[in-house]
Amino acid sequence: MGTIRSPKKLHTTTVRLPSRIYDQAQRCVRAGQAASINDFIVRAIDLKLKILNRKEIDARFTQMANDTNYQHESRQILEQFEASDAEMLEGIDN
Repeated sequence: MGTIRSPKKLHTTTVRLPSRIYDQAQRCVRAGQAASINDFIVRAIDLKLKILNRKEIDARFTQMANDTNYQHESRQILEQFEASDAEMLEGIDN
């Protein structure tokens, strides 16, 4: 398994891990699932950030689904493009 590409700017920090987490991470490194403890931690943080970002995006879509102003604007936009969409579809069918 490859390592994450190093960004141009790196920050050094100290992390204190509970023994059970450190031991499990070390086993993963020894099994070749990560190049190092550092790589394992960077990948774990990266994954967690992706999950949190996805949840934030999902929450925004949920807000949009419940926003009557957004719903109204969306319908207006759809109606504006309805004729051109129909023309395009006719061209595809022919």
